[in-house]
Amino acid sequence: MEQGKPLVTVIIPTHDHAPFIARAVESVLAQKTTFPFDVLIHDDASTDGTAEIVKRYAAQYPDKISLIAQTENQYQRDKKIQTHILYPRITAKYTAICDGDDLWTNERKLQLQVDYLEQHPDCTLCIGAANLVDVKDR
Repeated sequence: MEQGKPLVTVIIPTHDHAPFIARAVESVLAQKTTFPFDVLIHDDASTDGTAEIVKRYAAQYPDKISLIAQTENQYQRDKKIQTHILYPRITAKYTAICDGDDLWTNERKLQLQVDYLEQHPDCTLCIGAANLVDVKDR
């Protein structure tokens, strides 16, 4: 791996996730790793303030976060945003996904998964457990 070249790119696809996006981004930025990683956020023309939130993060962390801010909703035109828009921009060996309404609760998530993948080169996918939270407290 080249010095400074990300080993992992974390993609954060988002659309109208204003109540959640800050926690999602913060949970990714809080990752403790022994390797460099970068973050690629795709905002799909949000109308609820999500775009403004992710623009602030991209401005605050220009060396860590790249932002694709759509002005027209791409999902309406092509539902394969990840494969057609995001994946072609990734140069890292590994890709991790954190949807804009999700968050990572373990600050070592990336480190644990990359360690496993590096030790098991025949493994092509790594998935962690998830907890479903009802934000309306029902």
